[in-house]
Amino acid sequence: MAKKIIPSEFKTNLIDQLLESVSEPANTVYYSFIGNHTSTGSTEEEVVQPVGSLRSLKTQAFQNMILAKKLSSNDMKAMISRYDWTENTAYTMFDDRDQQILDKNFFVVVDEAAYKHVYKCLYNNNGANSTIKPLFNDVTYDQNYFEVSDNYYQTADGYVWKYMYSITSTDFAKFSTEKYIPVIANTVNEQNSQDGSIDVIKVDFAGKFYNNYVNGRLTAEDIWIQGERNWFRLPSGSSTVEGFYANTMMHVTTGTCAGEYKKVTNSRLIQGIGVIVELADPEGAGSDEFSVKPDSTTVYEISPLVEIISDGTQTANAHARAIIDSTSSNSVQRIEILTPGLNYSSTTSYDDEVVVNVYGDDTELYTRVLKGTPADRNNESSGTIISPVDAEIRSILGPSGGHGSNPKVELGAKNICIYNRFEKDESGTVPAVNSFGQFGIIKDPLFADIEVDYKKISDSLVAGSDGTFLLNEKIYQFNKIKLHCEVTCNTTSTLVTANENDAEHHGYLKNGDWIYLADGNETESHFLSQVDTVGSNTFNLSSNIAFASSNAHAYLATITGEGTISELTTSSKFHVKDVDRLEVNKIIIGTNSYAVANVSAIDINNRDGTSSAAYDFTAVNQMTKCNNASSVSGTFAQDELVYQGVDFDNATMTAYVHSYDSTNGELFLTKVVGKIVESENIKSNDGDFTMVAPFDKYDGDFDATTGDIIYLQNDIPVTRENNQSEVIRVILEF
Repeated sequence: MAKKIIPSEFKTNLIDQLLESVSEPANTVYYSFIGNHTSTGSTEEEVVQPVGSLRSLKTQAFQNMILAKKLSSNDMKAMISRYDWTENTAYTMFDDRDQQILDKNFFVVVDEAAYKHVYKCLYNNNGANSTIKPLFNDVTYDQNYFEVSDNYYQTADGYVWKYMYSITSTDFAKFSTEKYIPVIANTVNEQNSQDGSIDVIKVDFAGKFYNNYVNGRLTAEDIWIQGERNWFRLPSGSSTVEGFYANTMMHVTTGTCAGEYKKVTNSRLIQGIGVIVELADPEGAGSDEFSVKPDSTTVYEISPLVEIISDGTQTANAHARAIIDSTSSNSVQRIEILTPGLNYSSTTSYDDEVVVNVYGDDTELYTRVLKGTPADRNNESSGTIISPVDAEIRSILGPSGGHGSNPKVELGAKNICIYNRFEKDESGTVPAVNSFGQFGIIKDPLFADIEVDYKKISDSLVAGSDGTFLLNEKIYQFNKIKLHCEVTCNTTSTLVTANENDAEHHGYLKNGDWIYLADGNETESHFLSQVDTVGSNTFNLSSNIAFASSNAHAYLATITGEGTISELTTSSKFHVKDVDRLEVNKIIIGTNSYAVANVSAIDINNRDGTSSAAYDFTAVNQMTKCNNASSVSGTFAQDELVYQGVDFDNATMTAYVHSYDSTNGELFLTKVVGKIVESENIKSNDGDFTMVAPFDKYDGDFDATTGDIIYLQNDIPVTRENNQSEVIRVILEF
């Protein structure tokens, strides 16, 4: 059977696609909803498990639904595991060979002022406990800890951290849980990441007897010039064996020239002078001089050079040196990266005596610590030869794009948090009473009945049309982007020809785009159609053009809303079904009548009842409302069963009462089974109340036959009050 693996990046990509779908021009719309005010169960064990049947996910979920609220891109975040930085904790360092790295604490979140900052651990000081909290001010301002070229930040406890991104206190409170924190884009940090840099070389085995190191202070008197070469004198006590310090690195740690380094190419004893070393540029050529002449403040360290050998794809070479632990038989304590390099795709590193294959396949990754031969390592006090025990070290490759380039992928975002807050009665959308025991998320629902007030732009549109919208025709709302050309079109063709030789429309159009055409004066003729083919100075539409013009204007039309006219109320008002987003003060066009108008008001279920309403499709009441303020009898109780028919046993309709507003005579019902007839009385099952017919009935705002419920959760019932709001936070795992 075939062997397979699904990397974490695939799951992160699915999360990215979901997040992007909310903010794209032709975006996907998501609503979270609450429902089921008759649910029971005071413990998690007593709560009923949702069923994955079509009836449960479509019919019953809509019947239970009370209130829905639109989700924006600000209500969704990719989530990673939460590891709060804690003193005296050993954190895992990032390792490209660790198959379980995404399940380990190789990154931390640090609380600092009004932000939470996230850092990735690149080096953990050989598994030591972290005792110094990484701080953003140090990363940004303290040059003793951080250099721009390093791309990482070292704390005094030996840990090396990479700053990833920051979370505001608002976002942290909104999305974070005990187990997860959100990923927040930091575009500056992402853009500044270094692809293919060698940020860490790991010491798998420290070795010993690396005696070719020395520390000292370099003054002007220590510089000895011979011919065109600069030689530098080492402190007394340095090895007098010729070449002993060859293939080491002189690194200035403090004082004048701090941060600069040179490769030591040779060392030897000159009588009357002392032990001197010859320096060269680390690339093997160039100046052996520092940027300025060292003085009495110049402190340096000489230690073994670490050479990184690659396949040659890098655009800048990396340089490193081995830090020697004199308290542990001169073993390699750690590898310090002096310059991380750029665009390494693989590295080969090996010791000059022992080749160490890290990956064990054709992709060889080696590192070597260069030093003198064993014969050069004389123990001068005893005269015996000290043979070094070779260290095993290996380069750790960073992620594609470099550390910090894609935090979601690098830190293993396999979850998404969806947040919503139901504010009291949502500005009068639903009564904030009773309870709910169900929560869910629905994708791309359509609205059942929207009332649109409009003002016609013109009465003389295309031939055969008087500017009147037609029943059952599709309407579109759109934004216009003018193309760089005037065009010629006629009613016997689908072809539109640009009148300018330098027309640039073909560079912007593609098949399937919507086109809006207007006559030269933009007062008489309008048309909306899809592009079928695009040429260098022409484009062909999918249907015949509705008017003729030799100097028409062409626009790319971005569809922002649509619907189908379900009722023509007056000459300035109609009702629309299957609505997907509409806005006031935007143009609409009928696809059959070619009528063009500006939307002046949008209302739903007569909530506003004015010509200046602007329903924004944010809050949705999915309950059925029956309204009769003048003819009532008795009192409806929450959750009681009501019906229509001769008696309950012969009921033609049953439903449950969510709430009743006696002042306005509004009865809100859920779980409606059967058809509510406005000419028949609605009676409570116990006979305490009757809503006398006739009454007005308004179905739920959503069309219950549309949309896909992608998440459904039953929980312990939550009681709603008019002075409180409910926060829903759901973590979905991919």
